Amino acid sequence: MTYSSTWRTCLSRDLAGLQNHSIT
Repeated sequence: MTYSSTWRTCLSRDLAGLQNHSIT
């Protein structure tokens, strides 16, 4: 697992969280 994959995964989770809060 590369560092790039790690930060992209974290970023995706953050974006999903922001979208979830926006929708709610």
